[in-house]
Amino acid sequence: MPVAVYGKCCSFSPSWINLHPTNKIRQFGHVNIMKRKLSAFILIYSVMLCNQLSAQSEPNPDSLPGAQSHTYKSVNGIDLKLHIFTPESDNDESKAAVVFFFGGGWLQGSVSQFVPHSQHLASRGVVSIVADYRVWNRHHSNVMSAVADAKSAIRWLRSHAEELGIDPNRLAAGGGSAGGHLAVATAVVPYFDEPDEDHRISSSPSLLLLFNPAVDTSQIGQRREDQFQGQAENLPPQHHLVDSSVPTFIVHGMADTTVPFSHPLAYRHKHKVLSGPRSR
Repeated sequence: MPVAVYGKCCSFSPSWINLHPTNKIRQFGHVNIMKRKLSAFILIYSVMLCNQLSAQSEPNPDSLPGAQSHTYKSVNGIDLKLHIFTPESDNDESKAAVVFFFGGGWLQGSVSQFVPHSQHLASRGVVSIVADYRVWNRHHSNVMSAVADAKSAIRWLRSHAEELGIDPNRLAAGGGSAGGHLAVATAVVPYFDEPDEDHRISSSPSLLLLFNPAVDTSQIGQRREDQFQGQAENLPPQHHLVDSSVPTFIVHGMADTTVPFSHPLAYRHKHKVLSGPRSR
């Protein structure tokens, strides 16, 4: 399966959909994303990222306008919510779905970050979800807990797929920065599952949609011992990528000084090596 990495927000070709003979990314849903739509989608992310720089340590809301809100996990007196934007439809067919995890360095962040993306995708027929998870400034929790929450969210969605009208085999995960780390961690990091969950239900998504994801957290983990607690080497998705089964689309700024552009490039290279000689 392909990995595509783009380093410019609004000037690229959508040729990523043809990177593999099976064209899995294009087949994922009944959504035809053309160049101008992708550019607008990425621009929305950039604007929303700037707008989320304040008030990110305040509690996330229990509900969002236009969304159905569900508690997917209760832990240490905390109810974690999924806010689901459902397309208007006249048929009962199961739909593709995507769950987004906000960014904020595992310290903070707001579930509203990916609401515009979710609303847009819902208007195009995709069930779109924004997930809350535990962060340091609100819950004094570590990165391992955040990974566990992300895995729990995907398992909850799969276990409730029928009532939500989603296809459990077409469930994507996305996110930005630390949220991108959580999304890709659900696919490749083999640790930090909640012990009391049904592990027969996969926590791995069918597709990854990542914005400036922290795919190699080894260095930052060494600097933030309170958050990583000696697990810096167990948390980087880059270290645990062992197959190329999950198609992945990454948008990353070439001048990013927080998450270096070299990191997703290294991730893509490893992914292509694992894909074998047929990878393009």
